[in-house]
Amino acid sequence: MDTLFQLPTPPKPRRAPAARGPTVRQSAAPESAAPESAARGPRQGSATQVVALLLDPLPLWLAERHDPTLARTPAAVIQDGRVTHANVPARRLGVSRGMRVEGARLRAEHLVALEPDGVELAQAWQGVLRDLSAWTPWLVGRRQGLALLRATPHEAQALAETFEGRVGVAPDRQTAELAAAATRPATVRTVPPGDEAEFLARLPLRFLRAVGLSERDLTRLHWLGLATAGDLSRWSVEQLEGYLGAAGRALRPYLHGPRDAELPSWAPPAALRRHLAFDQPLFEPFELEGAIDHLSSALAEALEGSAARRLTLVAEVGGVAMPASRLAKRPMRESGQIRRQALLALSDCGAAPVGVDALTLELDERARLSEQEGLWATRSQRDRAQEAVLERFPGSLRQVRWRDPHAPAVDHAWSWEPVSAEGPAGAATSADASVSRRRDDAVPLFAAGPEHLEPIVLGAPAEAQRPRSGARHDRLPRPPLRAPLYQVDLAALENERAERWPGERGRLTGRVLRAA
Repeated sequence: MDTLFQLPTPPKPRRAPAARGPTVRQSAAPESAAPESAARGPRQGSATQVVALLLDPLPLWLAERHDPTLARTPAAVIQDGRVTHANVPARRLGVSRGMRVEGARLRAEHLVALEPDGVELAQAWQGVLRDLSAWTPWLVGRRQGLALLRATPHEAQALAETFEGRVGVAPDRQTAELAAAATRPATVRTVPPGDEAEFLARLPLRFLRAVGLSERDLTRLHWLGLATAGDLSRWSVEQLEGYLGAAGRALRPYLHGPRDAELPSWAPPAALRRHLAFDQPLFEPFELEGAIDHLSSALAEALEGSAARRLTLVAEVGGVAMPASRLAKRPMRESGQIRRQALLALSDCGAAPVGVDALTLELDERARLSEQEGLWATRSQRDRAQEAVLERFPGSLRQVRWRDPHAPAVDHAWSWEPVSAEGPAGAATSADASVSRRRDDAVPLFAAGPEHLEPIVLGAPAEAQRPRSGARHDRLPRPPLRAPLYQVDLAALENERAERWPGERGRLTGRVLRAA
């Protein structure tokens, strides 16, 4: 795309304005300061309500925080070649959701296409939640771009100004979320206690798209003459779910309840972090690799048998943090696995050419994996259990017999057979026999000798007898290291072919070469 998408660091909350006397005077406080009630949580007796902070779509919000001029430029979030979200300038030019990126560029010539990375997006959202935890401990991240917290209406106004998001204040979580969806950025919409039904009666149906209503279902409801959420709330639960299906089940708590006002205390995800600072900036790869080896060994020792999936590397360059994250395909347990992902993350952040002052490795999404190698600890226990089952239920056990792993037909490749009293050892014998039979199955050809014609046999090379991926190869004999070479007199074969099959010149020679 035209623009390289880079996620900025979320802003830190500012101090909420304090009320003095009959008038309210807002004084600018340092951005690093949080509200005075943040460290203590909601005060006893204060009129705290549920506050919904909506930063949707999150990639556009992060990009506009990084570059404020993007709010006046047509921009869209692209996923799988299609537009998933578009800002106001892009929508004014005709860019809509679901449109291909080529068609969007025809509508908006200078469209800024954003393709966010899922790992970086999740990391940026965790940073937003950490900043919100400084305001109040009662916090929950409903999804990426939507946070619910408990605060006073005065603090909600400060949140809207600090994060430039849409904020809804209501007695319960569902109403607060709808109120946030129905307001503009950097503004607050408050639903007083007892006015929930009146708020739903005036709420247009289009705002229900933020809580699960699709465009297709919205059109169907408009065809029925419904205009507001209050009209839809008059439907029974059975009618709602029967007509809208999964969308009706998602809308049920917003229209009929039960509504929830409880918020849990936010707990940051447990992470292991190791930091290493250097006296001089490191440029050489062997120096950085040594530092990564040291940090990887320390993290592997701190895991204590658990495993992690995501690794985050932060390289400090001249006081600027350059992060990069990696999501491993397999859980990381050993230092070698951590080292491999750390080197890839270091290459992603691009900090090595400019000199690294400090390195930080962080592992999150930790879990202790459970393993089960088999049902029985020893082979003798397995054999005794198999004999007991066969004695009581003859013919109940089945095993796979491999006939020809190279056969295109499944019924020729393998088959189910009853387990005999001898156990699984018989399967290996049958597999060996099938391999030997395949070796005997040769291609008969005729070669012209000096005196008379004698048949020759061209068998497939040993490497061609290797089983394909996914086939059982543990019981098949290992092929030789070097395939046998076949010496064939092609001139004699061509002469024999010309005598036996006139007009087929050249075809037999190609067939022999393919067989050899």
